[in-house]
Amino acid sequence: MDEMTSILRTIEDTEVTQIFTHHITALVQRNALETYLPGYEHYDQRALILARPDDIVCVVGNVDRRYVDYLSSLGLGPKGDRIIEIKAESGDDPDWTLASMLLRNTKPLRAIHELIPDRNRVVLNPYLASSAEFDLAAVLEDTLGKPIRVLGGNADIVAHANLKHLAHAKAYELAVPLAPGEIVELHAHSDCSRLDVTPLLKVIARYVSHTGRVIVRGTYGAAGSGTFVAEGASEDIERKLRTFVEQQIHHIYLVQVMFDIVATPNVQMFVEPDTGAIWCVGATDQRVDKKFSHKGNVFPSTARTLAGMICSARKLAQWLQTRGFTGLAGFDFVEYVHPETGAYEHIFVEINARVNAATYPVFLMERLNAWQAGRSSPLIKAFLSAKITTKAASFSELQEMHSRFFFDPCAGRGVIPYNTGRLANGMCDLVFLGSSREDVEDMYQRFS
Repeated sequence: MDEMTSILRTIEDTEVTQIFTHHITALVQRNALETYLPGYEHYDQRALILARPDDIVCVVGNVDRRYVDYLSSLGLGPKGDRIIEIKAESGDDPDWTLASMLLRNTKPLRAIHELIPDRNRVVLNPYLASSAEFDLAAVLEDTLGKPIRVLGGNADIVAHANLKHLAHAKAYELAVPLAPGEIVELHAHSDCSRLDVTPLLKVIARYVSHTGRVIVRGTYGAAGSGTFVAEGASEDIERKLRTFVEQQIHHIYLVQVMFDIVATPNVQMFVEPDTGAIWCVGATDQRVDKKFSHKGNVFPSTARTLAGMICSARKLAQWLQTRGFTGLAGFDFVEYVHPETGAYEHIFVEINARVNAATYPVFLMERLNAWQAGRSSPLIKAFLSAKITTKAASFSELQEMHSRFFFDPCAGRGVIPYNTGRLANGMCDLVFLGSSREDVEDMYQRFS
């Protein structure tokens, strides 16, 4: 199996200032975010646990300074004066992004200029490298008078790889294991009233006999917005499928046999910008619900076929590297028991050519371990990340309600909140850290 390397290597150069712009509006259309990710406006605050003290984090809205102080007490996060807060203006274009807001506001650009030492190189570290990030980098170059590297580029290969049907075609070409299936493109009825789902129904009928279930995924769905499982009576499938298609943005679908899932790992690879070297920097099991919406990650992975998954991820990462991609990319897989042979096998699901949800807890665990080692405190061996709903409306309230669960450096275990900007929506993300997978799963159950 490929040797794993520390994810901290991706940003630890002390002569580089990282500028984090982790707003997720470049990921998918706003209506899908509003439906599936309440509080999405503040997901950019997740980058606080990635940043070093002298890095810069740009966010929309305000950051709770008590949370910044809490992170600092654990050796995490940027200094308070290195958080650039952008006020969302009423009447903004519905397609606004953090990058576009920075482009039309000279004040934060001047603030960034003042925070970067003359000797330092600068890397723009976005959630996803779209064309807007490259426009922002060009303006920053003029402002700072030095080159700006965008981690994740180029924008064309990012957009290409994030389309499921194109990633599926490349995986097939590279002999990466795939579930049996087909790509289906829908067209409107003759009266142009709505898309004709007949081609989808025909393909579903061809594959449903394999296991009794077929999974249908829109080519660019995110946050659980683009997945449909077809099973049961054909009339029921048709009715639900029509409703599903009417809610989608795109008209291209990937239809595949659905197996009984044992694990759903995410493998993170990093393409080094200068040398093109490819490192495996993370392997976690995804926690998903019945609709395959992401609910968190858990480490270490229990997948028996993880070595094969990392090999498959490397093949796809090498393809991305040849097309100009740099930085972090996540590769989702499924492990299943073959219904005929009984053997554990893996299949490729999709590429996330961007920062992944698993990136944040992986960084957090490794950075905390570096801090723990410096204090001769117990090291963390496992984590479980989870999305929760809460009555707490601020970090102080959350801490008051759950302080008994909070991370104890002397024990090397406990909970650390992140994505705390969502508290205004009654939501938050947590990382449960401990000595083993069983330990963190038990901690999560007791917290719940």
